[in-house]
Amino acid sequence: RLAVAATTVTIRRTIGWKKDEFFLQRQRCTKQEITSLLEGAGFSKQNPYYIVQQGKVQALCTMSDLERLRLLQQVAGTVLYDEKKRDSVSHMHDNQGRLDQVNDLLQEMQDKLAELESEKQELQAYQQADRQRRALSYALYEKECVKARRQLIQIDDERQTHLTQTLQELHQDVKAVHDQIRNVESSVLPVSNASYKRWTQQVQRTRKQAAASKTALETRKEKLRSTQEMLKLQKNDEEANRVQAEQLQEQLKRAERDLQKVQPLHEEAKKELMAIQHEREQKEEIIQGLYAKQGRAQQYETVAQRDTFLQSQIQVLQQQIDSRQENLARQRRKLQTIANNQDKENHNMEKLQGQLAQKSKHVSDLGKSLSTLQEQKLKLQTSRMSAWNQVEVAQTDLRQAQQASNAAQSLTRHSTPRATALGLQALPNLVERMRLSDKQYFGTILQNFSLKDDKYQTCVEMAAQNALFHVIVDTDETASRLVQALEQEQSGRVTFLPLSQLRPERVDARIANDDVRPLLSTCLEYDKAVEVALQHVFGSKWLARTSDIATEVCRQHQVDVLTLEGDLCSRKGAMTGGYVDAQKSRIAAFNQSAVAEADLRKAREELEQAQTAVQNLQEEWQTCQQSLQRQSAQQNQLQHQKEQAQTQLEVSKSQQETMTRQTQQVTQLISEEEKSLQTGQAEVERLQSELGTPLQT
Repeated sequence: RLAVAATTVTIRRTIGWKKDEFFLQRQRCTKQEITSLLEGAGFSKQNPYYIVQQGKVQALCTMSDLERLRLLQQVAGTVLYDEKKRDSVSHMHDNQGRLDQVNDLLQEMQDKLAELESEKQELQAYQQADRQRRALSYALYEKECVKARRQLIQIDDERQTHLTQTLQELHQDVKAVHDQIRNVESSVLPVSNASYKRWTQQVQRTRKQAAASKTALETRKEKLRSTQEMLKLQKNDEEANRVQAEQLQEQLKRAERDLQKVQPLHEEAKKELMAIQHEREQKEEIIQGLYAKQGRAQQYETVAQRDTFLQSQIQVLQQQIDSRQENLARQRRKLQTIANNQDKENHNMEKLQGQLAQKSKHVSDLGKSLSTLQEQKLKLQTSRMSAWNQVEVAQTDLRQAQQASNAAQSLTRHSTPRATALGLQALPNLVERMRLSDKQYFGTILQNFSLKDDKYQTCVEMAAQNALFHVIVDTDETASRLVQALEQEQSGRVTFLPLSQLRPERVDARIANDDVRPLLSTCLEYDKAVEVALQHVFGSKWLARTSDIATEVCRQHQVDVLTLEGDLCSRKGAMTGGYVDAQKSRIAAFNQSAVAEADLRKAREELEQAQTAVQNLQEEWQTCQQSLQRQSAQQNQLQHQKEQAQTQLEVSKSQQETMTRQTQQVTQLISEEEKSLQTGQAEVERLQSELGTPLQT
């Protein structure tokens, strides 16, 4: 009754420290399997009567009918069956409940799927509308960019016009300054000897006006230098200003020379006047002395009284003479000191004038250099703006070329099997990594030929089919290396054509006539290096004028024949053809992708060239700006030093004039002291000669 195909059944249980195993017929099994086997044979926990215990026989004989019925049911296993039936029914009820729940869930999921389907349709409609919105947004953005570019050009033109007007206004201002300088020059008039003082004052006023005009001119030049960044004619204007300033300086020098000519005459006349005045004073003193002598004769009664008075007068006069001599010596020493200081100041003035002339020359040279740098900066700025515009145009062309390339690549991928497309996409990186030369890796069949005429496109594509994407290599070793690399990287699948292993079929030239020609030589142009691979793909293909001719040639010569429309008569008996969508052509997609890639490379090169030009112009502009700032700082420093030298020169001139006035004053004092000394000495001599003489009335 045991479900084991054997006369003897062995059940074994092994209990260890960490294991409790069951064996059936010396094979390991689970406790559940042993329990099921024994229950199937009637041995179970609920039915222990296969083994009759001691005392049970007597109990069987004495038990009632109902007890025997229960015992028989237990022995027969009906009790176990009923229990299991109840358990099964309970499980069935549970499963039915779960099934109902699953059905409810399925119904809910179907409702959600229907809802999601409607949402999917709405999403597709939204995506379509969003694509249209983005296309319209891009069109509007492009239109706004074109409009902004036109406005930028218009603003640039207006700026150029404004700069021209500013140049004209500045030129008029410079002309007005020139007129003012000429008016100042015309105000300098020759001086006559009779009007020396008036002429001297006029010369001083003219010099001050000339200095003020020169200072105003220098200030104006500085303002023009700071604002004339875009002026091109500043060099000539500054030269004219310099010439006018030199002419004004020449006029001032001529006036000073005339003053030097008049000065000696004035000094001589002044000396003559002083001599006449001195002589008159001496005569007056002699007359006063005579009057005093006459008065003393009446004042004193005796000669002794008179001589005593005369002696006292002589002592007083002698003391005055000594005091005047000391004062005269002191004034002479002061005059010598002033003369020495005046010589030093003259030497200092000559040194300052030399420094001022040198700094003026340096400032003028820096002004010319700054004008040149400003013109260069203006040109560089204009060139830089033009280069920026070229960069913007190049970026626009690059975006358009990138979009065209992406569209062409997408079209090529859609027309190529996915695995093949992945493999072809990974091959260039592998070839570059393995450093395969052009003689080892030739590319796809599609990349190694060109159509003699576009009308052959459909028939060539139908003849090659997916073989257009087969890759040509030199040997099977190269193909094996590439295949292993593709498998390691899981980068798709590609078919390779090793040139060393290809054995193309020979073409029966007798088939060719006016209506049937070999497709390879008729439609394609290619390199001789890959001729074996192209013969392998196209060598057995023929091109017929019509479908009837193609069918006849295929039947007679057992070759593949095509028509220009793409109808193919296979040697195996099948004929394919019909409408061919030219927009889905693989050759057209490849050609379009190649053109787009060429345009993209050209756009990138143009963008790199434009960016390089902008960078170079930016560096040149920065260098020019730095040179301009550096030279402007040098010019400001030199101008400050020049102003300091000018101030020192003015101070020196003022000191020179002060010392000249002091010299004149001291000279006049010395002259007066000498006259007073002579008068006193003459008075002493006259009084001494009067001593001892009789009184005269």
